[in-house]
Amino acid sequence: MAYNSNQQQNGVNEFTLYSNYRFNNAESNIDATCLSFRFWKTYLCVGIFPRKNTGNDEVSFDMNSGITVYLSHAKARILKNEIKNFIENPGMYDNVGIVSGQSIIVISNGSEYGKTNTPIMTIRKVGENGEVVASFAYEFKKDFYFSIHNYDGSHYDSDYESYQNLELESFMTILDEYSKAASGAIAFSVMDANKFNHNRLTNSLESIAQALGVEVRSSYNRQNNSDNRQYSNYSNNNRPSGSRYSPSSNNTNYTQATMDDLD
Repeated sequence: MAYNSNQQQNGVNEFTLYSNYRFNNAESNIDATCLSFRFWKTYLCVGIFPRKNTGNDEVSFDMNSGITVYLSHAKARILKNEIKNFIENPGMYDNVGIVSGQSIIVISNGSEYGKTNTPIMTIRKVGENGEVVASFAYEFKKDFYFSIHNYDGSHYDSDYESYQNLELESFMTILDEYSKAASGAIAFSVMDANKFNHNRLTNSLESIAQALGVEVRSSYNRQNNSDNRQYSNYSNNNRPSGSRYSPSSNNTNYTQATMDDLD
């Protein structure tokens, strides 16, 4: 799992986290593509990217030439429910999907591509009049994942279980966990569990900043346009009682200062 951090104009770092869930079907005769997921700002970004034409057997994908759809927590929950119904009732619909912005994401049974009972994701970018201006498909692998039973040391293909919908079910897991995590409950529980460690780190940083005379911009000050204080303004004897900058203060809030707050 990897992430990037970009500094924004308001001084807040925006992170992009790439999921370890990633699938590819370089041998598909529909579209040789990979399916990738990342989290950016408040969105789940689902992208399909084409295989590079390397002229040899090397398998790599052009991550700059695909199509990405941006899903909110509500759209992710709807899509997850639709896919669940699609799997449980395979004869009810040829495809299910949602519209998000200028993109349409659809899960089909493959009939539009001349396939039978083959789950395929298609992301289409549409123009102002609803016309399709770009499209990529990902064919979920069916006969790729399996378990074995009663292995006798020589043959493992006589008794096995095929997991034909594993990739599609994994996609549902991402949709479900993202929509739940967007509530903030998981983030809060992690922050609350680490508040004492965070406080110890914050107090250590405050002590170092005080010794160096470094100005600290607390997130509290930035949000409320309060006056910024400098550690160099106060000695140990004349620091205001209860100051949030005091390493010994009981009022130090672990969310008010981070390493990024040091100027």
